[in-house]
Amino acid sequence: EGESVVIASFAAATGSVFDHIAVTTSPASTNAGETFEVTITGEDINNNPVNDNGTNTITVSSASAFMEFDWNRDGTYGDTSGRFVNGTTNILARNKKAETTTIAASGGGAITLSPASFTTTASAFSKLQILAPGETAAPGTTTGKTGTPTVRTAGVSFNVTVNAVDSYWNLVDTVSDTIAITSTDSAATLPANAPLFAGNGVFTVTLNTPGSFTVTATDVNDPTKTASTTPPLTVLGIPLVWVGDWTLNLWDTSSLNWYNPAFTLVAFTNGNQVTFDDSGSSSPAVNIVGTVMPDTITVNSASDYTFGSTSGGSIGGTGTLTKQGTGSLTLGTANTFSGLTKLSGGTLILNHHLALQNSPLQFTSIAAPLQLGAGITNLVLGGLQKTGSELPINTFITVGYDDLVQLTLNVAAGNTVSYSDIINSTTAGLKLVKTGPGWQGLGAANQFTNGVEVWDGTLALNSQYGGRIPAVNTLTLGHGANSGVFQLGTPTVANPGQTFAGLSTSGTGTSNAVVGGNPVNSTITINNTLDFTYAGSFGGPGVNENNLNVTKSGPGKLTLLGSSTHVGATTVNGGTLLVNNSTGSGTGSGAVTVNGGTLGGTGTIGGALTVNANGTLAPGA
Repeated sequence: EGESVVIASFAAATGSVFDHIAVTTSPASTNAGETFEVTITGEDINNNPVNDNGTNTITVSSASAFMEFDWNRDGTYGDTSGRFVNGTTNILARNKKAETTTIAASGGGAITLSPASFTTTASAFSKLQILAPGETAAPGTTTGKTGTPTVRTAGVSFNVTVNAVDSYWNLVDTVSDTIAITSTDSAATLPANAPLFAGNGVFTVTLNTPGSFTVTATDVNDPTKTASTTPPLTVLGIPLVWVGDWTLNLWDTSSLNWYNPAFTLVAFTNGNQVTFDDSGSSSPAVNIVGTVMPDTITVNSASDYTFGSTSGGSIGGTGTLTKQGTGSLTLGTANTFSGLTKLSGGTLILNHHLALQNSPLQFTSIAAPLQLGAGITNLVLGGLQKTGSELPINTFITVGYDDLVQLTLNVAAGNTVSYSDIINSTTAGLKLVKTGPGWQGLGAANQFTNGVEVWDGTLALNSQYGGRIPAVNTLTLGHGANSGVFQLGTPTVANPGQTFAGLSTSGTGTSNAVVGGNPVNSTITINNTLDFTYAGSFGGPGVNENNLNVTKSGPGKLTLLGSSTHVGATTVNGGTLLVNNSTGSGTGSGAVTVNGGTLGGTGTIGGALTVNANGTLAPGA
């Protein structure tokens, strides 16, 4: 139990005969959360009450964060000041924490303290509290605890603490009920049911499966008492180090090719953290069998490793790959793991264009490059991630980059990655294709020239500078049943705009859109020579997505079939803009201005229309 001090300060009127303020409580103790009376009286030097006719002000304060006051006695706690009535006042108070508290009153001048001791005890047992490693009990608070659970390792036991508590999370030390421990990890090793001692118990748990799991404590004797569950606990696999067997070198779930922390040869289990270092340098050609799913892969060796398969094996799951050390790592299989691949040392060689198809690739240094095997013309990555100095990507991809005709960024659902270096063109000319439902940002002044296609998810320009993509590129949104979104700016970065040589949609998706991303409007300009048809929208339902201007220039025709919601201006400076939407407004709600060229079509224009001298209005054209 701790001790706190509650202070009531009294400001005496000029000429007052007050000597001190006396404080008493009734009763002398209560349970947590129960209301009690605090009587504050102004007294003279002989401890006689003094009537100040309500001229003095009292302010109540407390060093305890858990003591609350209701000066006006109206059920609203937080009222802390008022005046004497006939030299005294009675206020209500309550404390949510079981502790001994000294309540006192203080004032200006010669006024002294007259403290009263008050004790708060726990209320009735109402629920359980389970604490994982990293968490600490905090009675009287909203959640009853502080801290964040620490990461666990599969197969390694740890203790959880279970407390019997009242509704304010105070320990009720008279409880000896029997507690059962369960977990969402079906393979967990759990303790037998056991009673609490003085309201408290410690139970040993082993989570044996890598992933995210909870542990729950329930009262066997009284199921009406509220059970308690930990937050999701992150469980990492047991760390293993590759040694191989110098012959088959199989990476599967049965071959004893790994050292565990006890230097015992064991088989790999999905979810393990695996390291390839110089311990296995005599067995660097690793033959993957089936789909192995490690939690993390770290290759840190001076030797050269190769991950291949003679049976169609691959690396799957959600784990990460980190390449360190001076040696190389060659990936020769079509892997599906979706965690980050980080190049921090040596060389990563991709001999399969799908080796990192779901894994975002992060470059860290030109001293840790990527090389592409012969014949790779479409490199598929789970996204590109880097903050840096706007170096060309072929500074990092040092072999095979010029053979590419397509770079596909396949960002998984929920992933948000951003690349701030330059995607430059190749000898054959490079097309950028965004697939996957995730979000990919581009921040540099890119140089590729064979078009942009957003098949799925979002491709965004998260740069304060316009024209991050060369204006000779066309933009195509959607593919098959999927829809693509092209976003200009982010909530924190205003992007001035982007020009394309054409805009169109593909497939049957119905949510293709060009959208804004910042409170400040961005501008999408279509400067086309050829004719294009766009069935998507300008603007969208998300925050800032309607903050967009649309400009049509160039001699070609652009036909709009979709309904748009953008609030910025629509401007025609050249060629023909046909608004042929069937519902809503084809031009959003902003003003429409024709400075040159022709505005026509059979659809609806939502904003005010201005046709200047060099412009033409041709409805139905």
